[in-house]
Amino acid sequence: MTKERSNGATASYYELPAGATQLQDLISDRDMNSQIGEIFRACYRYGRVSHSDKLRDARKILFYAQAEVARLEKLQTAVSASVGAPVKSAHSEKFDQGGDGWIPWNATSDSECPVDPRSRVRVRLANGNEVRGAAECYRWKIGSTNGRTVVAYKLI
Repeated sequence: MTKERSNGATASYYELPAGATQLQDLISDRDMNSQIGEIFRACYRYGRVSHSDKLRDARKILFYAQAEVARLEKLQTAVSASVGAPVKSAHSEKFDQGGDGWIPWNATSDSECPVDPRSRVRVRLANGNEVRGAAECYRWKIGSTNGRTVVAYKLI
């Protein structure tokens, strides 16, 4: 995924996706995880509903933001350990080249799975498909004749 740039005027990343009629459409379009989705929902309803005043909404936003930071720090540590090199931040080139969590994978004939085989991952395959499951279920070595070799992955 290529990051969009803004010249300070209009930015296409603020445009609503075609057919979006509710918040869930936006959450799905941006592939938000549960923490980010909860933050997004709490920001949108901020102080507007009887069961949740502004303070409660602000606390909920803070809670989920802290949970997301903890998740990213844990992921960063796991990736750093599996790659064998320190990772400075969740936005560093080695950790996340596209800014979207995907880690490029250059398979070789002797490649081994870069994460714990029981880890849940989302993978991009050489044939263009994206799938998710346990890391041990995918081909991390080059040589697959059907395009199912992993070319990028992210932990989920």
